[in-house]
Amino acid sequence: MFTIEHQSNYNLTITTLLMTLDLVSCQELKIYQSPTSIIKAKGKTAKFVCNVEGLSVIKNGLHLYHQDRNNSVEWLLFYRPSQQEISDKYKNRVSLDTQGDKACTLSITSINPDDADGYARVIIQQPLLSLTKGGTGISTVRIKCQVKRDSSDSAIVHWYMQKENEALKRLLYIADAKPTYDDSIEKDKFDSDKNSDIYTLIVHRITTQDAATYYCANWDGDGDVKIFGSGTKLIVTDTARSAEQPKSTILSPSLKEMERTGQGIYLCLLENFFPDVIQVVWKSGDQDIPSEQQEIKGVPDKDGNTLYSVTSWITVSKNDIGKRFTCRYKHEGISKFENWDEISVAESKPPKVVPGSEKKEETCPAGDTGDTMNYPNPSSQRAAYLTYLLLITKSALYGPIMFFIIYRTKILFCF
Repeated sequence: MFTIEHQSNYNLTITTLLMTLDLVSCQELKIYQSPTSIIKAKGKTAKFVCNVEGLSVIKNGLHLYHQDRNNSVEWLLFYRPSQQEISDKYKNRVSLDTQGDKACTLSITSINPDDADGYARVIIQQPLLSLTKGGTGISTVRIKCQVKRDSSDSAIVHWYMQKENEALKRLLYIADAKPTYDDSIEKDKFDSDKNSDIYTLIVHRITTQDAATYYCANWDGDGDVKIFGSGTKLIVTDTARSAEQPKSTILSPSLKEMERTGQGIYLCLLENFFPDVIQVVWKSGDQDIPSEQQEIKGVPDKDGNTLYSVTSWITVSKNDIGKRFTCRYKHEGISKFENWDEISVAESKPPKVVPGSEKKEETCPAGDTGDTMNYPNPSSQRAAYLTYLLLITKSALYGPIMFFIIYRTKILFCF
């Protein structure tokens, strides 16, 4: 599985996760990947190395998946020494080389932003990005998943758990009756039920050991590709801390910069939220707009609790300045419908530009930063400074003199 996120200058961050299939032993298996992330420019090739400790599995067959920026998991390829199948989307661009039976290298050529997109006949939606609960050992959480599919497709839904820096682990699967559990799974810890096309995973007696991202999955079409939901992250806290919604601000581009470069950048600042799971999309009307996003950052507040912030932005042409753009964001702390909220740039008339002015190059006087505030010149600043210093000195001398006069007057009256 690899995740692709847009970076400036068409750079991409790619993270891989290898998943094996057809294990023939209960022997402990550990999978290591390197690098954990890599930045590549558009059109370049990315390579990832996987090493396996424990059981030799490559000869038994393995699947690789990729995960997009919305955490949706999509099948990439299947490999066995005598058989190799690749998703139509990645044919002629993906290859897998093996080094013995415990190491392999995945190569992806011609990297492009569209690699983050996916298609599936089965549509799986997990409405909650995250759930925050206190780890008291008595709480229960219910994680929902909606599966829309053709009537001919499989009705079996699988539930997986993925802890941080660990591989996916299947918990159970359910059709119409009671769930079927994988080996080593506590049956009194996990449960599942179904109501129409809504499947629910139930986790009892929540502790910090249950903190993970939970995915539902269903086989697509003829059962040769498994489609995953976007995942719901369970955050377990030591205290009774609840989710806090973001504070949002939109910053518009500078008109001078827009006239100089022919384009402008709108920034959407989302600050002081918890937990650190958030989804941001930009829209113009009903149309989605490609955007870029900064890494989520956390800063402790005065009470020692970490609050998070993130910046998302879009680049628009000069002709689109003045249109209505909306930054939509989804977060657990938002109480509105499906946890969505938004902030918009008010629609206005685009600035008037004199014909031919965009071809002129203007130079700013030395020290001019392009803002409109008028600052006093250095000589005026020094004169004001000296005047203020003189008044302070006068006040400092005036106080002791008045104290001496009053004190002397009191002594004269005493006699």
